[in-house]
Amino acid sequence: MQVRIGVSPSDPFYQFPADVAAGAVTVAAHAIWRMPRNRMIMWVGRARPSESQPTPTSRPQPMILTNLFQRSGKAHSAAAVKELQQLCYRLLSEAGTANSAAIAEQLVRAYSALPPEARLAFFNFLDSALAPDRERVLRAAKAYSEKQDAQTVLELQRVVEPPRQELLRRINRAPGGTAAIIAMRRDLLQALSQLPHLRAVDSDFRHLLGSWFNPGFLILQQVDWSSPAALLEKIIQHEAVHAVKDWND
Repeated sequence: MQVRIGVSPSDPFYQFPADVAAGAVTVAAHAIWRMPRNRMIMWVGRARPSESQPTPTSRPQPMILTNLFQRSGKAHSAAAVKELQQLCYRLLSEAGTANSAAIAEQLVRAYSALPPEARLAFFNFLDSALAPDRERVLRAAKAYSEKQDAQTVLELQRVVEPPRQELLRRINRAPGGTAAIIAMRRDLLQALSQLPHLRAVDSDFRHLLGSWFNPGFLILQQVDWSSPAALLEKIIQHEAVHAVKDWND
């Protein structure tokens, strides 16, 4: 659905998505109310019956409307990031496995819908809000320095692990959760050169993915004519080193 606004409905500049237009209505009304009458006439693109028509050289200036929708787009992204943050907290607080899988699926969809700049805000959230509690780490470290036993070691290990690691484990419960986590890390790696403070977040991704995809879990199996046809089809489709054209190869 498209909402067309402006002097020429066929002009592509004045075509905006409905959700963006709806979010900007209040701001637009406020801007028009505070605007001098002559500027309002120029912005709308037509004069009142009691006013003289604009000169032929006068054209509506789109700058006000452009800035308006840019601000609306940023507000929409900020709201999407906030919703994603709330899903993270819900997922971490959920005790049931079935419910957490459903919330994780919502979280994966919400992340996929974020624009690139909003994804950076999500990674900053992981870095700041879901980092280890500094005071608890210091207390546990002090207790371990005073008494080295199983209890103090376990407590130190527990508080040092950031909550974002548990968040990623629970995201992995969603259908396609592993692929979503890999996609998240791909986005994160692209941002590390400009945002080096996110290296700790990347370390958590790398730690979990390394433990899930340990080479020891791999099973080497010979592929021959007795292998399932579906497996052979996949090899023909995806083999890149030695291309396979057909069954004869």
